[in-house]
Amino acid sequence: MELFLEDYPFGKSLKSPHLRALSGKLNGGGVGSITAVLAAKDVSVEGFCKNRCGAHGSKSSSVSEGAYVWVGNSEEQCPGYCAWPFHQPLNGPQSPPLIAPNGDVGVDGMIINLATLLVNTVQSPIKSNGPQEAASACHRMIGSGAYPGYAGQVLVDKTTGASYNALGLAGRKYLLPAMWDPQTSTCKTLLFLEDYPFGKSLKSPHLRALSGKLNGGGVGSITAVLAAKDVSVEGFCKNRCGAHGSKSSSVSEGAYVWVGNSEEQCPGYCAWPFHQPLNGPQSPPLIAPNGDVGVDGMIINLATLLVNTVQSPIKSNGPQEAASACHRMIGSGAYPGYAGQVLVDKTTGASYNALGLAGRKYLLPAMWDPQTSTCKTLV
Repeated sequence: MELFLEDYPFGKSLKSPHLRALSGKLNGGGVGSITAVLAAKDVSVEGFCKNRCGAHGSKSSSVSEGAYVWVGNSEEQCPGYCAWPFHQPLNGPQSPPLIAPNGDVGVDGMIINLATLLVNTVQSPIKSNGPQEAASACHRMIGSGAYPGYAGQVLVDKTTGASYNALGLAGRKYLLPAMWDPQTSTCKTLLFLEDYPFGKSLKSPHLRALSGKLNGGGVGSITAVLAAKDVSVEGFCKNRCGAHGSKSSSVSEGAYVWVGNSEEQCPGYCAWPFHQPLNGPQSPPLIAPNGDVGVDGMIINLATLLVNTVQSPIKSNGPQEAASACHRMIGSGAYPGYAGQVLVDKTTGASYNALGLAGRKYLLPAMWDPQTSTCKTLV
């Protein structure tokens, strides 16, 4: 749900209490919800451009009504402070600014700050905890190898020259910040390999090698290798939709999971229930909650493999694993060819059973409960 307030109900010069009041104008939410307040470039906010580019807090004196995040558009007020690295920094080491991936210095800067604040809000929904928060601890770090004045290693669009490290719906590009990993006490970054270092037809050893290209981790860490829809992997679409294992001969360097995008190769096998199954009982496919059959199918498989990796980080144990034991069970009452009871979005008709940040919807698989010897579902 979106709400545009073009009448500037509190004027164009806001104090901190106005932010909570604005977040309250969008009804709904509750515990676990986050309302984003995005200020236009002609709106000034107390502290903006001086000691902050945004903030977060609770919509009430507790978390019962959810939390809010506020981010300002700095394009005309302080792009060197709140839209870096798309503008020269106000002070400190200087390096050429990066080209904004969506062609808007102010908005692309807001996206970096919004991503930071969303992560911090999940960690601490009541109020900001400054440098102790997950993303703030990695201030101005975007890619690996970052240092003051240098954002780090990022990808560059060959056509526009714009910098990015994340892909969204319809191929839209974004630049997102590093996040603090409390288990390893390091800042974790994203890494996209568009040059296909091992080609587009991979064998199993390539998966471990690809996971090793993202440095860091250690015991307890998991690196996700997500293959594009034009990449084939040994066994993919034949007897597996993904796999997991250790990044080395032991768990000392952490584990990895690999999931493939089956949209063009085998959606009936690896993107069910968003596509008719290849065989067995037939029922109408469900509508993918994020409008992408391949990616929404990957999310189901990724969730399965993450749970299995926690249980057995060295290698796959097949049907004995926590999620694999509940193969193709999504909701209660599932049986072959029927995913089970799920929720349906009244507007789009999409099926889901889980909510993520900013109200994004997902469909997640059932998990094996060893205490009750049953498959537990979310709905």
